[in-house]
Amino acid sequence: MIVPPRRVASVFVACLGLMTALVVDTSDAAANQAAGLVSANRQDVPAAGTAEMNPEPRILDTRLGVGAGSAIGAGQTIQIQVAGRGGVPDSGVRAVALNVTATGSTTSGYLTVYGSGSPRPGTSNLNVVRGVTVPNLVISRVSASGKLSIYNDAGSTHVIADVQGWFSDDGGYTALSPRRVVDTRVGLGPTRAAVGPGQTMDVRVAGVAGVPTSGVGAVVLNVTATEPSQPGYLAVFPSSTSRPTASNLNFETGQTVANLAIARVGANGKVSVYNNSGSTHVVIDVLGWFSEQSYSGILPERALDTRIGAGAARAAVGPGRTIDVQVTGVAGVPTRGVGAVVLNVTATEPSASSYVSVSAARAPRRVTSNLNVTPGQTATNLVIAGVGPGGKVSIHNSSGTTHVVADIQGWFPLPDIVSDPSPTPVAPPPVAGHVLPYSSDSFFRSSARGAPVDADLTSRFHSFMATHPDQRGVGYPAIRGVGGNRWGTPFAVGRPGDVRWTLTGSIPEAVADLRTEGFYAPQDFGASITGTSDSPFVVYDRVRGQSVWGAKAVVKPGYVIEVAAAGRFMHTSNGLDMRNPRSDDARNFRSRGAIPDAMVIRRDLMDAAIAAGGGLGHVLHLFIVESDSSAGAVHPMVGAESGKNGFGAEGTRIVLRPDFPVESLSTPEAKVLARTLIEHGMYIGDNAGSGSSLKAQQDVNGQVWGSRLTADTLKGLDWTDFLVITPGWQ
Repeated sequence: MIVPPRRVASVFVACLGLMTALVVDTSDAAANQAAGLVSANRQDVPAAGTAEMNPEPRILDTRLGVGAGSAIGAGQTIQIQVAGRGGVPDSGVRAVALNVTATGSTTSGYLTVYGSGSPRPGTSNLNVVRGVTVPNLVISRVSASGKLSIYNDAGSTHVIADVQGWFSDDGGYTALSPRRVVDTRVGLGPTRAAVGPGQTMDVRVAGVAGVPTSGVGAVVLNVTATEPSQPGYLAVFPSSTSRPTASNLNFETGQTVANLAIARVGANGKVSVYNNSGSTHVVIDVLGWFSEQSYSGILPERALDTRIGAGAARAAVGPGRTIDVQVTGVAGVPTRGVGAVVLNVTATEPSASSYVSVSAARAPRRVTSNLNVTPGQTATNLVIAGVGPGGKVSIHNSSGTTHVVADIQGWFPLPDIVSDPSPTPVAPPPVAGHVLPYSSDSFFRSSARGAPVDADLTSRFHSFMATHPDQRGVGYPAIRGVGGNRWGTPFAVGRPGDVRWTLTGSIPEAVADLRTEGFYAPQDFGASITGTSDSPFVVYDRVRGQSVWGAKAVVKPGYVIEVAAAGRFMHTSNGLDMRNPRSDDARNFRSRGAIPDAMVIRRDLMDAAIAAGGGLGHVLHLFIVESDSSAGAVHPMVGAESGKNGFGAEGTRIVLRPDFPVESLSTPEAKVLARTLIEHGMYIGDNAGSGSSLKAQQDVNGQVWGSRLTADTLKGLDWTDFLVITPGWQ
């Protein structure tokens, strides 16, 4: 093995759980996933998608004419516009972080990336090998007009560039004109000799190449190993500190390999470079530096090694599979306030040509790559990844199997770096760090504390739940959609850059625009549709500012979902159906007036509520054993399911008694749900067809909830602990 394996403490956990990608397992991508091939028999760099689902981060792909029209020839320089593209703002941008990939190269050479209008530096960012796909992370200054230039040294090569993030003018990062500070081949730096096996070379970086002598948190270096005598790795770390077991750069005999390193500077103003075996020449270029406040570099620590089961299962990552990795609360990274992490990611022992992509957990997986491998190769690249809910990132493998190693190098606080940038979406009011639709005084959000209780209805409710045959003596609401149960609610958050989905089938006239304008959701959202007899889904679309519901959903080609019923509530409304006289938006329409968002226990809101010690912030939708067929004048419902003779009109609100001992419950999730049922309660919204239940965000292969939620999470409750609010109470 080239990457040094390391056993780590049990603080690292296997996290198959927004990455990533929402409620869906990104390994079960929809049939129309647009990840393409370099050529008919290559799978190492995904091609850009169609205009409908073109992933925002990709600003250059010369194979397809994106950003430039053809391969870059020998000695040729191209300019690409960065500002205003890929989610990067039009102005106020000092530098961008790009994953740059060379592919289809006709000869060996190198690429140099720099701000347009500036003299081309005598340094390289990427070493090109004929017939090999090579990526590297690049942090480059942009010109005043928001452009950067890419120079190709020799032959011709196609180039792909994916935006990873950007730095504002006052974001604490200073991009420098790249300057070479070490080249052991010519004696630039500490020595004119290859670095030997087990040898460490100290390099001064403070006070040189434009880096100040003080106030520097970390330096950005492009480190290259060339002419190595045997396979090995380099590790870069603060001078005068213990050498980490993590690596920054992996190489084979005779190979020239470059990788970006963001290295914390030692107290003596130096960084150390360690070579583990054989001898190799080393070249180092300084690209910029971070202030002490803007970036927190740490002694690199291993967060993932699938070879030994550290951070995930002890198994290679399979084709099309995604694993989630905990990155906050470990290795010195705090649990809160982390916008992005810097990871050195290595793929080793791959069985096929493939690419690996890294993203924030539960965020849409973009059709881009961070790392490209061929069978038997070990490849490394630095990655800046946004942090998803629960403090996790997701790592996806495209083809074959490969072991993956990830070392945490440091972290960015919010909002110094914007990772995976996107336009500003519609922004409803914040709750516990997340967003929920509808005004705080709407039925969806309003507190039920102090509401009048109907003693007679409460007594009847207790008796009804104790005797109804379908309840079968279960004295609490079951949780559906967890532990392999498929009767939850598939849920996703739609963000700018996601795919526009449309509906077909039985669409009410009030929401007919869902046939054409549709809604935004991740491209692999269809993989979470369960295909049960009711097959519902809810999408919280932040692009169009709406929550969309569908039932009896069937995924069709072309990002189309066929439904037998559909509805939509606008986030800027008061959250009432258009047929309710209190509604303030004629675009709100939902079967019998039920609220789409109330139908799902969201994972992201659960995580926020646990951290804040609160509740979910909204009323829940109770699927009761049997409701009454009478609609009644109950807010907010405007209809009822016919032919029923159960308890209560739909819309009746039921709350947990305020003195219930929440702390007696055994799990954080149960406590959050109990607080929610005390504060907001649940309303009768539909008939369960079995025991009464609440629906969770549909778990997919254990990646949403794992064992956190079970059908019996609320076992500590009893129906006699619930009170029925007087019907019609607002």
